[in-house]
This record gives sequence, structure tokens and C-alpha cells, in this order.
Amino acid sequence: MRLWIVLLLISLPVAAVARFGLPDIPIDIPTEVPIKIPGLDKILKEEPALTTSLADARTGVPFLDDFNPIGFSAMSYLPRRPNGRFVLSRPGLYQHNFLSYCLNAGAYGPGGGDGYLWVPLKGSRASAIRQMLLNSINQPEIAQREVQSLVWGVLARTRIDDMSSQLRQAARRLLTGDEIRRLNGGALGQIPSELLDQAFVDLPPLAQRALRAEAEIRGMLAEGVADFDQLEGIAIAAGEPPPHEEGPEVPRGRWSYHPDGFFVRYFPSSYRRTRVQLYVPERFQVERDGLGRITAVADQYGNRVETEYDENIEPATVSGDLELTGYGFSSIRFVHRMVLPPDITVAWEAQWDDVGWTFVVGGDGQGSEQGAIVEFAETSERYQWAEEHHQQLQALREVIADMRERDAPTPQITVVEALDLGNYVMALRAVLGADPDTEEWMTGHIDLVVKAWQAAARDYVGTRQRQQAGMPVELAYLDSGTGFTYLGGLLLANNSGGGGDGGADFGGGDGAQPGNPGKQRLGMGGDNPSPGKKNNSDVDAVQREVKGQETVRDAFKNVDPANYNNAKDYLEDVNKEIERLAKERGFSQGGGKAAHSPMSTRCTDGRLVPGEDRDHSDYAEDWRQWDIRRGFDWAEEWVKPTHFAGQPDVNFEAALAHEAVHQATVEELLRDNKDPCEWSDDPKNRQQDELDAYKKQIDMLNKWIKEDC
Repeated sequence: MRLWIVLLLISLPVAAVARFGLPDIPIDIPTEVPIKIPGLDKILKEEPALTTSLADARTGVPFLDDFNPIGFSAMSYLPRRPNGRFVLSRPGLYQHNFLSYCLNAGAYGPGGGDGYLWVPLKGSRASAIRQMLLNSINQPEIAQREVQSLVWGVLARTRIDDMSSQLRQAARRLLTGDEIRRLNGGALGQIPSELLDQAFVDLPPLAQRALRAEAEIRGMLAEGVADFDQLEGIAIAAGEPPPHEEGPEVPRGRWSYHPDGFFVRYFPSSYRRTRVQLYVPERFQVERDGLGRITAVADQYGNRVETEYDENIEPATVSGDLELTGYGFSSIRFVHRMVLPPDITVAWEAQWDDVGWTFVVGGDGQGSEQGAIVEFAETSERYQWAEEHHQQLQALREVIADMRERDAPTPQITVVEALDLGNYVMALRAVLGADPDTEEWMTGHIDLVVKAWQAAARDYVGTRQRQQAGMPVELAYLDSGTGFTYLGGLLLANNSGGGGDGGADFGGGDGAQPGNPGKQRLGMGGDNPSPGKKNNSDVDAVQREVKGQETVRDAFKNVDPANYNNAKDYLEDVNKEIERLAKERGFSQGGGKAAHSPMSTRCTDGRLVPGEDRDHSDYAEDWRQWDIRRGFDWAEEWVKPTHFAGQPDVNFEAALAHEAVHQATVEELLRDNKDPCEWSDDPKNRQQDELDAYKKQIDMLNKWIKEDC
């Protein structure tokens, strides 16, 4: 009799058995139960199907809980490996709607406030489950409910050969013959219901629910029943689980560091649908002075955060596990650039004087603890945060090292560089949080430093591959000898997904663990199809484009050309009006990324040329070299991948349509033997031509949105 009870409990996750212990076996359980299960010794020793638990979700990043960027590109614009996983071949923000799958029958479905963390799938059947989810990507004709039924059956240790013909056929397409034979050989038989009742009596409710659900699913599938609604009714608990005390709270939208060198978070709308967001760190320049203090953080698009320090304020030295020195700011300056294709760039600036301070790891050692008390607010709280931040980075590096199959490489940077960026973010947030006049774009601009921190954290923590996540770091010492510049890498290491194209990958087979142990563990599968509807990321991108173009159009409308003698003065005030309207409408982020406008129409001949600063920018010089050597359509082959990567084609096509209006104007004037440059210098002519061009562009974008959206 005792063998029946042990056999039943092997499907309980290892962590749960350790936590709850084996139930007491009542003395009045019948002992005359025949045991006719082949390979019993093997079954008793077998590892549970999935052992993954919250204890395995060790790469959450609480520091990023306030990191909620906008302007995600669709993952569908990334290349894919033959198995269907996305190749993260270039940096940036990406999102995608995945079909997702329940990986623990009996648990409750995701709720609105549930946080999920990246987790590796572990257990005796993790490989088979991962393969089913991965192979489902390239076989969308296999319905999600069939894949899910197979997953539940494998978790419940049901023999594939005992399932319905429909599920057996699906299994043969999603698994190899060897995998099916292995799953057939390690299956459980049916457990008598009276033994289930006796065995569950001392187990906690969540454990009882999981074991009972697996047993009922196993019984249904073993009888050839494939009614998905019945299976779902057993596997998905309705309502909310009881309160839990296991581990820290995980808020919705918490980021995890993926061991292949990027950041990921999950937003399930149900166990069957999950929106996933990724951030692949970009290139940043971090400048420091001779004391190691950060003086500027900049991206490759012209956005910057700059600080100067007040040398009249005595530094504050605070000692403990970390040696930190606090320095007061004399000024903080933000420079934010936004491109509204095809030919408008706006730049906003803001400055704060004589406010704020930041910690630097180490320092010159000349400060005093008294200085911290007198000059700096919240010193002890900031110091405690810095120590916790340090511990989290160290722990994260250890986790990744544990996953690495080979010797750990030397970190590309020291932990100090990541810690100082984290302290710098906290300093900026404190200043802006205390300023009642802070505008939305200013708060969002801090994400520039947060992203730089992510690049630095990645290069310190490393990846589970031998090669680091970023390209080799360049440390270029400034000529003055007063500091250095840190340039993070652009590409991720190639991981085990294969392909050799310089990118990690993501997609089917990845797991997501809820912070609440009573909720569904999820596995990612194929794309979430929306018949007749466009990708949500595409719609968001086009709607942002419309909002930006309407802002520019309205600025041209609002500024009266009758008040100006030439187009130059008129356009200067139009640009000011664009800045005002963009702030007023909250359109401060998510526009184009480039530091200059992608293209404009040359008035002399109507030819398309690079936009702003076309006579001086590196971008223009790059274009000239390509144009001379290749002789291609530079707008299609240069502007599109440079400025519109990750965006729906209509954004680029609408920008071309805008310029086509200007080109037609130039061609008509030339046919009439008029000077287009002289004509366009008239503010009234310039206004009308721009309004016509923006109407064409906006109409094309709105038509795209209207169709099937």
C-alpha cells in the first residue's frame, strides 16, 4: 500500500514536497490494492515533470520598476531563426504578442496585477515541453488547444499512445520518435480515487489542487478523451488564490535580466495570451572627470544628460561595506532631441542649478561624514539603497555564472561603473521629483541614464555564453587626462540557438514564473494571430507618427506667414510652435531616434537629400560615400534601415509621399521656368506647400490605421 502513496506524490514539485513534507498515512487505508505498473522502481526514482519554481526566477531587476519606456518596435521586424525564434540582431525596444501555455495544472489564471519573471524550464520533461512549444511556432495549423492538451498530458505523465488519435497525431508533429518513446515509458497509471482522497488530506490547498488536477487530466486523456473545455475546467482554477508568503512581492511589469544579455518582462492577459517586451541595450557614452564623477551620459542620437559639480560644497564620505563619496551638483542639463520624419527635428533643453547630489563609489577620500549631514538630504537612505544595489548586482552575476557552462570571462567593466550610474539615476529622480515644474519629457529623459545603466549592468554581469553580451568595450581616455569615455556594445553574443549572425534569440520555449505561487506558470509558444487585425506594435507606431505629423501640421497652421519677410524667419517660429505643441500634447518621446532628420527635397532640382545638417553631419557624409560608390536609391536602401528600422513600412512610405509633394512642386516650377528656391522663400508659399505635404502624409497613415484596425 505504501508504494501507491509514494507513487502519487512524485508528481508534486520537489520544492513543494520539501516545504510541505509527506502526508501522514492513515492506518485504515486498505492494503489489499493490487499494484500492476511496469517499471515501478524507475518511476519512483524519476524527477518530477517540471520542477521550475519561484526559487529559479533569480534574475528579476527591482531597480527597473520605474522603467516604463514607450516607442516599442514590433519583434516581427527582427530576423528569425529556422526554428521561429526571433534573432535580437540590433539594439532597441521590442514587443510581441505570444501564444502562451499553462505549465502547472490546477493553478489560478493570471490576474491584472500579477508580476512574472523569466525562468528556465527544469525537470525530467522540461526538454519535451520546450520542444513542443518551440515546434508549434512553425506549425500554426496545430491549434493552441491541441498543444495545450499535450502539455497538460505530459505534465501529468500520461502515455502519448493512450491519448486520442488527434493528440497522438499532433504529438508526432511536435516531438521526435525518441521523445515520444521516452514519454510513453515514464508514464503513470490511474490512481484510485479513494487513495487520492486519503493522500491529499494533509497537503496544503494549492498542492492538493495541483495533484488532483494532474490526476484527473491523466484519467481523461488515458481514456482517449480530448474535450478541451473539460480539460481546461480541471486545469485552470477560477478566482484568486489564497494569500501567499513565499518570497518577495513581484509587481506587474517587473523586468528580468535574460542570461543571454537583454532585459525582458511579461504582461499576460490570460494564460493563453502574453505580451512580451524586451530591451536590448544600445550604445552609450559615459564621461567622467578626474575624480570619477559622471559628467555626461549620451546616446548615439544626440540626447544628453550633463552635470557639473559645486567645488565649494565639501564632499560627504560615508563608510561601510561600500566606500561612497557624495558630491553636490552645481548644474544639471538635459538635451532631448526628437525627429518628426521626414524633415523636422526639435531639440528641448532644461537646466537645474545648485540642487541635488550623487554618490560616487570611492572618491578622493577628502570628505567627511559631517559634510553629508549638513549638505545632503537622505544620505543614510541613499547609502542603504547603494549597498542593496551592489548586492543585487553581485547576486545577479553569480546567478549567470552558475548558468554558464564554461569558465566565467573577465567582466568588461567594473561594478563601480554600473553602481555609479545607478546612484546617478537616483540623484536625478530626486531633483526632478522635488521640482513642481517638471514636465513629462524631463521625467522620460532620465530613461537615457537608466538604459546606460542596463548596458553597464549587462557588461558587468555577463551572459551564460562564453562571449560577453556586448562587443568589446572601448575605453578611450580623453586627451586632457581628466576622464574617460565608456562605449557599450551594439550586438549581443550568438547563443545556443545557432545561426552565427551575431544575435541572441528569444521566443518559443522560454518560461515565465509568477511571483504568486498560486498563479499559472507560463511557457511561450508561437505568434498570437489576430485575423484581420494589424500588429499592436505597428498600430502604436503609426498612431505615434500621426500624432507627431499632426503636431507639425498644426504648427504651420498656427504661425501666420504674413508676419514674415522670408521663409527662414518663418520656419524658426514654426519650430518653436512645434516644440510648444509637442509638450502641450505630451508628445515628448517615441518619435524618431536619429539625431537629424532623414531627408528633404532640394529646391534646385527636386532631388531627395539628407535632412538637417546635410552639409556637415557624419550621416550626410556616409550617404555621399554610399551614393558615389553604389549609385542606389539611397532613400530606400539607406534611410529606411537607418531611420525606420522596426517600424511598419507605411511610416517610411508616408514620409516619401510627403517629399513627393515637394518634388512635384519643384518639377512644376521648373517646367514654368520659375526658380523653386526663390518661390519657396516666400513664407506663404512655404506654408501652403508644407500643409499639402503633411495632408498627404497624414491621410496615408490614417488610411492604414482604418483598414482592419
